[in-house]
Amino acid sequence: MKTRSPRLRARAFAAAILGLCLSAGGARAQTVSMPTPQGPVDFDSATFAYAVLAGPGGIFGCFTGGALSDCTPALLQAAVLGPDLTTGLSLGQGAVITLAVPANGAGLVFWEAGNFALAGDTWDALVSVHTEAGWSAERSVTPLHLAPVLNDTFPSGYGTNYATFSAEEFGLPINGVFDAVRIRSCCGADAHFDLLAVAVVPEPSTAMLFGMGLMALVLSRRRGHRAT
Repeated sequence: MKTRSPRLRARAFAAAILGLCLSAGGARAQTVSMPTPQGPVDFDSATFAYAVLAGPGGIFGCFTGGALSDCTPALLQAAVLGPDLTTGLSLGQGAVITLAVPANGAGLVFWEAGNFALAGDTWDALVSVHTEAGWSAERSVTPLHLAPVLNDTFPSGYGTNYATFSAEEFGLPINGVFDAVRIRSCCGADAHFDLLAVAVVPEPSTAMLFGMGLMALVLSRRRGHRAT
């Protein structure tokens, strides 16, 4: 029985590891299409907020299809888990919600329901993120971060607005990782913030980068072999 040369065994091992890396990347949660001002964008469903770390304080309620009601535990979870734009969480003045997110966040995005033309209706919120070092400074939601979703189908009963924050805006390094987000309704007398969904923009997949590195190694060895 013939045995493979050390070079062939090394290539086979690298190929096997690459296959595992790629299969691991493909085993992630399904992608979901979410509305943004630039049109639908695909997000991995695993990057959405998945747990309430601390219940909202102040005045709050849940709404579905534009109808506001008291938040039951089930409805509260439905309002913040996953990309369901038909159910939202309304934060009154001073209300705070803290959500856990997968610890691979390099940027933050969320969807809010309201009239973008009214500053007090959509811009009254402060956002911070949590890292191993604690909570970051709060950042205000302004038109620099928030934009209305064009051609929105109004699944919540209101127009949808889309906001983005980078890790750097919270004082983190590029691709800095955070594991929770806190949103506080602030600051006018009529302050309220209607939160529809929260997601993170993940950092590049470690497995994918590792797999790409192995592929580059295999190709370089192959080119070196041909050169000799």
